[in-house]
Amino acid sequence: MIRRVAAALLGLLILGAPGSLLATSFSPYPDNASPITSGMIEVHLRALQIQAFRDEGTQLMDGTPIGSGTATGSSGALLRRAELSASGRVAPMVRYLVVADLAAESSPIIRDALIDLGSTPMFTLRVGQFRIPFGIETQLPSYALPFVNRMVATFLSEQPDEIPGFLQEWDQGVELYGEPISGPLNLAYALAVINGNGLNEDDTNSAKDVVGRIGLRLAGFQLGASWYRGKQQDVSLVDQTRNRAGWDIEFNPNPLKALLIRGELISGDDGSIGHRGWYLLAAYTIADRWTPAARVERWDPDRSAASDAITRTTLGVTYALADHTALSANYEFRSDDAHPGVDNLAVAQLQVTF
Repeated sequence: MIRRVAAALLGLLILGAPGSLLATSFSPYPDNASPITSGMIEVHLRALQIQAFRDEGTQLMDGTPIGSGTATGSSGALLRRAELSASGRVAPMVRYLVVADLAAESSPIIRDALIDLGSTPMFTLRVGQFRIPFGIETQLPSYALPFVNRMVATFLSEQPDEIPGFLQEWDQGVELYGEPISGPLNLAYALAVINGNGLNEDDTNSAKDVVGRIGLRLAGFQLGASWYRGKQQDVSLVDQTRNRAGWDIEFNPNPLKALLIRGELISGDDGSIGHRGWYLLAAYTIADRWTPAARVERWDPDRSAASDAITRTTLGVTYALADHTALSANYEFRSDDAHPGVDNLAVAQLQVTF
């Protein structure tokens, strides 16, 4: 009896597993877009996010003082994102996407601006500005995350509290991606040649960076490996190595899709300085409305230095007010060895996506 029950559950997992779910290259196109025929344009309010936060510390994680008498407040409200997207097809094998964020700090900013060439699952050629194919969280838009703030390694420009980013989320270049094996067993790949300077930035040297990922998924289990090789100029305008490596694992079985367990380990170096960070999270959706979640993480910006590690534990809950509207509340327990003024952070966010 036990064997038959176990075999039945395993069969459900395998047969119910989606052919492709967070495999390697995450689709930047709106999930609820209508079927797009040649010449048709779809415009969406991609994400509208309004946040309120309260920082209990006296420093940001880059050491900037905050609070009374400083240029940065310890609490407030902000329009975090107001993204508009336009997408369409100009031919059966040609698709495009442009995403602009109207809430960018300095001026409206272009995030995605890409053209996809291809019509087979084996390969698609992407050119333009896009999310780099590294890990899981780097490729996910903010509205698809279980928490308000991203993992520490990609803090830069993602929240009121900023530290130098270890991974750029977007870059410019050319990418080849596809799924040579799909079905109960899914194998996907992505390989990109990019400038390496990040969002809306020109290249500063003649070298190009190479980044890629391979993902394997079966019965709700996913394993992924990512790598990044490149060179960047330091403050003296001298090229230095900029290498990254990442490993990720996820458990999100289809019959139990309410459950999500995910972890990533990322390491790398900029010249002689080595970095390492990791996180582990768990989330569970109750009655399609409530999603409590917890995450623990650690970031070491210089593995050869002592007393500079950052640790953070986040507890949060998201309530789906409607199909495209959600309210999230997070509380972050934070410790920064290099900046003792860093303390806990409370943040709430109202989000609308289309």
